Amino acid sequence: LLVDNGLKAPLAVISNGVEIKKFELSGRDNLCSRKNILLYFGRVDFDKKIDVLIRAASLIRSNFEIWIAGGGGAMAYLKTLVKKLGLDEKIKFLGRVPERKKAEIYHRAKIFVMPSTAEAQSIVSLEAAAAGLPLILADFGALPELIDSSHKNGVVFRPDDPGDLAVKIDTLLSKPKLL
Repeated sequence: LLVDNGLKAPLAVISNGVEIKKFELSGRDNLCSRKNILLYFGRVDFDKKIDVLIRAASLIRSNFEIWIAGGGGAMAYLKTLVKKLGLDEKIKFLGRVPERKKAEIYHRAKIFVMPSTAEAQSIVSLEAAAAGLPLILADFGALPELIDSSHKNGVVFRPDDPGDLAVKIDTLLSKPKLL
């Protein structure tokens, strides 16, 4: 935004941090041996575009589960959408997760997904990265800045595009070396 508004000086984005020790694994955990759990963590409101992830679920070819952790005003709508699409067996709503349990949830997942186009920072995406999860993030706002081009820690998908999101999910789940 600064460059788009005329900033000419060199610019470096420095993200807020997270307490890495709180989220990193102890011992040797093999990401590939985990169940194919796709995790969304955060507010469950309409601006988070969780419906895009749910719609993508009906297009994913790989075996998977989706865990949605958090609470908010879109919960009833999303549960109805899951039922309407016949995804009751694939999508689990965890509700609000206490801070002390967050790392445990991250460590059970295989991939973190953030479909939102309303992220100024996405602390949960940073936490997921600190927990060693590959990220699949909407290519919008600050989210692409969390994907490290020199040490690939994830991919981006076209915002509001369940088909592209499903392709990215299937690609990571079918190629363990990418994980």
